[in-house]
Amino acid sequence: MNKRILSLLAAFAFILSIGGGALAAEPSQQQTAAETLYRLGLLRGTGLNEDGTPKFELNRGLTRQEAVTMLVRLLGKESAALSENNWIPFYDVDAWARPYVGYAYAKGYTNGTGPATFGGSERVSATQYITFVLRALGYTSGTDFQWDRAWGLSDLIGLTKGEYREGVEFLRGGAVEISLRALSQTTKPDSTTLLYRLFSEGAVSSAAVNFCGLGALLEEKPLNIIDSYFKFRNAVFSIESHDSQGGFAASGSGFFIDSSGTAVTSFRSVQDAASASVTLRDGRVRKVLGIYDVSPENDLALIKVEGGPYEFLRVSSSAPTVLSSVFAFYFPRLGSCAITNGILLSANQEIDGVYYLKSSVEIPSGGGSGGPLLDAGGRVIGICSDKNGDGLAVPSAALGSLSQKILKGFSDTPSYTGFSFAPDFGAFNSSSYDPSLSGIKNGLATYYYEKSSIPTSDPGPVERYRALLLGRGFTYKGFFSGEDGSGGYLYMKGTHFVYIGTAAVNDTEYYVVSVL
Repeated sequence: MNKRILSLLAAFAFILSIGGGALAAEPSQQQTAAETLYRLGLLRGTGLNEDGTPKFELNRGLTRQEAVTMLVRLLGKESAALSENNWIPFYDVDAWARPYVGYAYAKGYTNGTGPATFGGSERVSATQYITFVLRALGYTSGTDFQWDRAWGLSDLIGLTKGEYREGVEFLRGGAVEISLRALSQTTKPDSTTLLYRLFSEGAVSSAAVNFCGLGALLEEKPLNIIDSYFKFRNAVFSIESHDSQGGFAASGSGFFIDSSGTAVTSFRSVQDAASASVTLRDGRVRKVLGIYDVSPENDLALIKVEGGPYEFLRVSSSAPTVLSSVFAFYFPRLGSCAITNGILLSANQEIDGVYYLKSSVEIPSGGGSGGPLLDAGGRVIGICSDKNGDGLAVPSAALGSLSQKILKGFSDTPSYTGFSFAPDFGAFNSSSYDPSLSGIKNGLATYYYEKSSIPTSDPGPVERYRALLLGRGFTYKGFFSGEDGSGGYLYMKGTHFVYIGTAAVNDTEYYVVSVL
């Protein structure tokens, strides 16, 4: 067995040993973790023992300012913190700690306990330190996790193993243990391990990394189909939508792109939906709260699922490599989670003006669209589509055109009476139309809403309604204006149209909606 394989095995054995079970690691393991971080230059001791070795004091608590200092050193940013010496509004931080707290505060890794207080000498809790680390890895508190229960996400991603809960005493040894585990975590913005980022920034040397047996974390290990299935299966789901009478409308596959329930699926899965739900791999059913945005031409929809936290997939920011291995997840209609593999044959297959990835994977029609196409590193490079034949996927770069600015709900916006295809503008904006001006003539219904009766918002009522129409599968056809200053936007869906605009009647400004 050669040295490289031995090094890989040793590294993975070491990471597994610090991963532990449901109980905190043994002091000897925490000592090993501390020594590893020390050798990497990412941790300082609290002094020296008589034999000259560093002292770590793993069995005592640490303060909030000590914890933030430990975090800044873990990130390899001590020099930056000392040179920048960022301003902070807190009066209760010791002079030696102010550069570290200032750096973390400027980066958004930590907040104060009040407008002018940081609680520098207060004991840090487990959830506070986990929050610091999660933010540094790119996660957002309030979106990806809740800071007062940060272990919900950290347990999910393997940063912690269930050993920290409210009321559990948190010591320096626990902070050291979490810090070492963080090195093997992938950072949210760039999907590389924290250790690799530190290496690429020059914060750690390859010699130190290899000496500590962590060289494997600087290498990308290609996944096989079995690895991929068990690693990513909990991040994919089947989706089923229903019409306004509760009947079946469409089905497909999808996947989460963050832990809070933001997900991707096919446009066709939700195109005619009055409601929708997803079924997770373990059989749990979760409601789809609404649609953020759609791209009919790319057969994509960005949706929001209730609940969380969820395991999620990372979207690749790099161009895919032709002839490389790929994996596709999908849920066949009335089936369970499935995976198939193949080779990427083309990165720019053009069909009807739309460019696809073309691979050798075969996905059965009826439920496969919307699932992820992954590269050998487990990153999403495409979204599967059975729209024009086997093996096609929309490049993941197309997700960049979808916006999360507005969430358009389903059942929370009823349709106009007699026009089930058109969402009620008044109900959407908590307003009623003017009956003296509104009415139906020759099948065309027109509704006038006095502007002053609708609260101002950002985006405004018209922009929000236009986004709702897109979420319901309408296509924008153009802007029309009149000589009297009126104007509006026309949207079509099949043979139906909806017009939304403004007009003045007897010096009163109105929003106008026409449907046919």
